[in-house]
Amino acid sequence: MSNFRANKFGGSLTGTGVSIDNKGKKSISLNPGIRVGDVSLNYNIGASLKGNRSNAKTSTSSGFSGAYDFARGGFRGKMSGMFGKKNSNGKTSSTASSRLSLGYGKTSSKGSSSCGPSGCEYTRGTPGFNIKAFGERNFKTKQTKVGVSGRYGALSGEASYNINTKKPEAKIGVSIPLGKLNFGRNRF
Repeated sequence: MSNFRANKFGGSLTGTGVSIDNKGKKSISLNPGIRVGDVSLNYNIGASLKGNRSNAKTSTSSGFSGAYDFARGGFRGKMSGMFGKKNSNGKTSSTASSRLSLGYGKTSSKGSSSCGPSGCEYTRGTPGFNIKAFGERNFKTKQTKVGVSGRYGALSGEASYNINTKKPEAKIGVSIPLGKLNFGRNRF
């Protein structure tokens, strides 16, 4: 059990990062929130840009999300939901979605060093990783996607198939580790 789960209360930046999809859409998101045990609640702020300067399409979004994460050994799962507002080229609309993902992964480990009479020994840490299958439903657009997602260290990717439009979608991104906020006694 990690110190984070033992503390049962902390801050999070879950989902914060930068991504580019297969259609050239560039997105940035910031999702500050709190985490209590396996449940997180976040406020989501995002912006995206598609196209070049002469024909750019921009959008901003804000809303709330919640998630329940579960893990047993290497088995990982997550149930999440989101609702909020999106402003795209001056038009505002509401949105809501849910997602279920199941897969396998490991958390990252920090490197260590130890020194003795024969010198010092250093051990490299290992980055965390996961690979998951998921299903996602957007209740506003009434569209359903199924796919796989993965992460290795700060790199993330996703490939999905939109059942309604019958089109594939892909994303690649980088999550910038800004650190975890700690409201408990122990550092995590």
